[in-house]
This record gives sequence, structure tokens and C-alpha cells, in this order.
Amino acid sequence: MDKWYDGLPVLDRNKLSKNKGINDILVKDLEENEIVLAKATFNRIFFYFLLILVIGSFIWCIKIYKNNNNETGFQFFSVLTFGIAGLVYLIIMLQTYILITNERLIASVAEANSLNVIKLIIPLRNIDNLVYDAGLQLKVMSKSNAYSIFTNRDDIESVKKTYYAYTQFKEKNETMGADLNSKINPPSAVSNENKYDEIEKLSELLKKGIVTQEEFDKKKRELLGL
Repeated sequence: MDKWYDGLPVLDRNKLSKNKGINDILVKDLEENEIVLAKATFNRIFFYFLLILVIGSFIWCIKIYKNNNNETGFQFFSVLTFGIAGLVYLIIMLQTYILITNERLIASVAEANSLNVIKLIIPLRNIDNLVYDAGLQLKVMSKSNAYSIFTNRDDIESVKKTYYAYTQFKEKNETMGADLNSKINPPSAVSNENKYDEIEKLSELLKKGIVTQEEFDKKKRELLGL
């Protein structure tokens, strides 16, 4: 039987990240036989840029403090506030990631418009949407909330491709299921046909392999009132 992820690249769970500490975080919620198909982690360029600014702000604070005069007091607290806020955001970035496996989405992401990091484990069928904005932000839309991660362009493309494959497979199977249901359960307009004629039609469908033996037997019992 075809699987929805046939043809997609499979990621080596032992090499999801070059950093072993980060990799341990990424794989800790995976089941033994779970297949990782896509990942998104924090944007490294932005991370290092912000890290430089944070380090610079603390160095600047030290220089201002050494001057030790009242005129630089406001400047000192302004720069210190920026440095602390930047440091907090860096810590949050290190905790954020998204993994798409063959069964579910596993993520640690910041709530939209918030610094609160939330752990998510969502079956793929329960995801409403994945939104990719013009920048490098990826949003997960679930039944109850929206969560975001500031990530890398390659990661976004990988997640987008994987989730698209899943939605296409899901839509195809839902269409096939609806068609099969219409064959086994015809509309009420034909419900007055002779039940034996309907059994004969179902028998033809069975011979052609359109319905299974189990489905044929079930419908036959319903028609005969058994």
C-alpha cells in the first residue's frame, strides 16, 4: 500500500543537528520507528547577529558603569534592558524547533505575539494549516491557537514540501473514500429498486474489485435484513 511520504527524503535522526545537545532535544520525543521527514530550527544568521548585539550591549554597559556619572544612568539602564531582552530571546530561539514525521508534528514553538514557549505534539490530521509569511516565520495553525518559529528558508521549503505531500495524499484518499461510499450506499433515488437487483449490481462490483468481499457481505446482509 502506498504511503503518503513515498518519494520524500528521510532525515537521519542522529544528524538532525550538528550540535549534539540540540540534536538530543530534537529526538527525545520520537518513537523508535518514527520517520523524520522535515525539520525547522532557529534561524542561525539572526541568532548570531543578535548574539553579537547582546554581547556588545553588555560590554557597553560595563564601559558606561565605569564612567560612573549621573548623565549616563539612563543610557546604562536602556542598554542593559536591551541586552537582557536580547538574551531572553536567544534562549527562547534555542528551544524552538519543528519536526514533521510520518505520523505527527512535534514542536517547541513560541505562541504568536508572546515569548511563551509551548511544547506541541499534534497528529498531522489535526493540523489546520501551516502558514509561511514573506519573511522567515513559520506558523502552525491548530484547532485552538497559532504558534510561530523564526527559521531558515531551506527549512521552510522542506516543511512546506512535506506538508503539501501529506495534504494531497489526504485529499486523494478522501475523494476515493467518497466515491467508494457512493457505490456501496447509492443515493435514496434508487432505494426503491428491487433488493435482489441491487445485490446483483454489488456482485458485479465485487468481481471487478471495486468493493471488497467484506463490504459486499455487509451490504448484502443489510438488504436482506439479516
